[in-house]
This record gives sequence, C-alpha cells and structure tokens, in this order.
Amino acid sequence: MCGVAVGPRYPWVRWWPPAGSEPSPVSGFRDDPDGPYGHLLDHEELRLADCDDVSCLVLFGDAGMGKSAELAVDFRRHEMAGRYSFLLDLGGSQSWGAARKLLLSSSEVVSWRADPDEQLALLVDSVDEVSTSMRKLTDQLLDLLAELPCDRLLLRAAGRSAAFPSRLRDGLDARFAGCRD
Repeated sequence: MCGVAVGPRYPWVRWWPPAGSEPSPVSGFRDDPDGPYGHLLDHEELRLADCDDVSCLVLFGDAGMGKSAELAVDFRRHEMAGRYSFLLDLGGSQSWGAARKLLLSSSEVVSWRADPDEQLALLVDSVDEVSTSMRKLTDQLLDLLAELPCDRLLLRAAGRSAAFPSRLRDGLDARFAGCRD
C-alpha cells in the first residue's frame, strides 16, 4: 500500500497580501502583522475574515500554501454565523456538469435563492484542478455566476496563480464591478 503522508494542520492565522505586493526587501519574507513588532509595521495583508465587505476575492498561492485550509475555515465561519454557505471543490468533481448540479441542487443554495434578503458565501476551491479545459471552465463558471445575484453573493475562489486564467480574472472583475465593494 502506498500513501501520501499528511502532516499536521496548524490553526495559524493566514495573511493575504493584495495582488502585486512584494515581500520585505530586507528579509525576503513578509513580516507577521500579529508578531511582536506588528504594531510598528505598515502592512497591507488582510485576513480573509476581514474581507466580508468585498464581493469577490481570489486566493492565489503555490500548491500546499494553505488555500484549501483557509477556504474550509472560512466556510465554517460563515456556517457558524448562520449565513448560507457552500464549499465547491472543483478538484474533487468528476466534471463541471456534476459540480454545477451539486451546487445548484444543494439545500443551502436553493434556500438562499428563495430568500431575497440573505447572502451566500460561495467558496470555490481548486479552480486550477478541474477536469475540463480552463477556457471551457471560464465560460461555464461565468455563465453560472450570471445566474446568481452578485449583490447577495460573497465569492471566494482559490487556485495557483500560474494556472489561473487571466480571462477568468477579467470576467470576475466585470461581473462583480459595483457589487458591494
């Protein structure tokens, strides 16, 4: 039997820098905003939990950097707050059609669509791992989002930056322009 060893999961706070920001030129690493000198830092990093006023966020990072773990923590946070929430792992889906059906038929999404005053936290993991072409996924994901009211949607997507299509990024920018943020 051959298996992959999975190490422990640590409950540390993950800080997310804005796109295009650079680590410290002195150390080459980002300083910890919660560290002993955090109050002296001029940092741009945010926790995902501090971004509920932003309609659409994409978490980029290399494999193993904690994107999936962060989405799982955020999913539980939204659930505990009583908000409609759904975690869609595209990497674990057999096809886009199966993932779409799973999402749209879930009790959470059905209830949310029937309740015009409530918000849905939709967390989409492994955007870069789905078993369809990225061009096709981009079109299908944007078509799906066009069916959902963006003013009541918190979309969180995660994937590796090198594999995340710029066409999808542009489509998300256009879809969520003017929606809450």
